[in-house]
Amino acid sequence: PYYYLSTCTKCEDGFSVVDGHCIECNEMCKTCFGTSETQCIECKNGFYLNSDNVCTECNENCFTCSENPTTCTSCHPHFYLSDGKCLECNNECEECEKSPSYCTKCPNDFFAYEGECYETCDKIGPDYGISLDLQCVKCEIDKCIQYDDACQCLKCSEGFYVVSDSITLIEICMPCRLQNCRECNGSGNDD
Repeated sequence: PYYYLSTCTKCEDGFSVVDGHCIECNEMCKTCFGTSETQCIECKNGFYLNSDNVCTECNENCFTCSENPTTCTSCHPHFYLSDGKCLECNNECEECEKSPSYCTKCPNDFFAYEGECYETCDKIGPDYGISLDLQCVKCEIDKCIQYDDACQCLKCSEGFYVVSDSITLIEICMPCRLQNCRECNGSGNDD
């Protein structure tokens, strides 16, 4: 019988092609061209590739860094990037950006909106609700005049009724189709 010997031409991250097989890279390498610590092409998060092609650990506040251990390119949660440094967010913020007090994510049971944390989104004003990523957003459904906390429409303007969109599962307002009708609870079509 004929057996075809397959050889690998590209490996998953953390491995290098050596003689047609995938061999594990040095533990600090994300990608490499061999198993030695000086054969890294790209480093895992928390390391940067120094001038000797060795992955060197970043400063403890950096999630990723480049050029040297203190030049951060991204930060761990509860820190924000400012001029290549990771600075800590205020305690009011779980995550922040631009400044220690500009919250992009809030602690449990609080919701972010324009850099601040709110216990409920209706404290911002009427027609504000909670998005899927736990941010406060302005509820904007055409012809809707009353919303719940998740921006689902509860009541439509006169001549419209609430229906759940079968694709998005979002409550939307549809026009009443009954002649001279001001309020309805369905399309009025006899399907």
